[in-house]
Amino acid sequence: MLYDHTSTSARYNAEAHFPPPLCHLGTQEAVLKALKHWAKQDMLVAGSEGDDTFRTNRPHEQIHWLYGPAGAGKSAIAQTFAEACAKDGTLAGAFFFWRADPSRNNPRQLFTTLALQLATTLPELRSIMNSVIVNNLAVLTSIEIQFEQLILWPCLK
Repeated sequence: MLYDHTSTSARYNAEAHFPPPLCHLGTQEAVLKALKHWAKQDMLVAGSEGDDTFRTNRPHEQIHWLYGPAGAGKSAIAQTFAEACAKDGTLAGAFFFWRADPSRNNPRQLFTTLALQLATTLPELRSIMNSVIVNNLAVLTSIEIQFEQLILWPCLK
């Protein structure tokens, strides 16, 4: 049921936007380096006490806003970064909006698409998400509920 409410063309590797916009070799290196540094800041790191691990606690850095004028290369940077993360196994999900594609220009499909990718990337979330959908089909109709019940709660559990 979740798949039926997703945008299969919004994934970073979707055939719908082939060839994808990519940074030319040697360009945007500073931006890509900053993105990689930002992403690593919130990864699990070895704790100083024994084998414990902890997640860095920097809520002001949870979102990295990529902005600029039209044609500046934001999509190419995001695509290149997503591909690099996929290659090194750190990509949990991605959604690429596109004004001309009705399924990629629909916020109702954002969280369902990301939830499906999370359930694929992190199989331990599947049963939680399945339970949410089976017990409340209305979750598929409200983006606020989708975020809370398909993204936030499963990840917290």
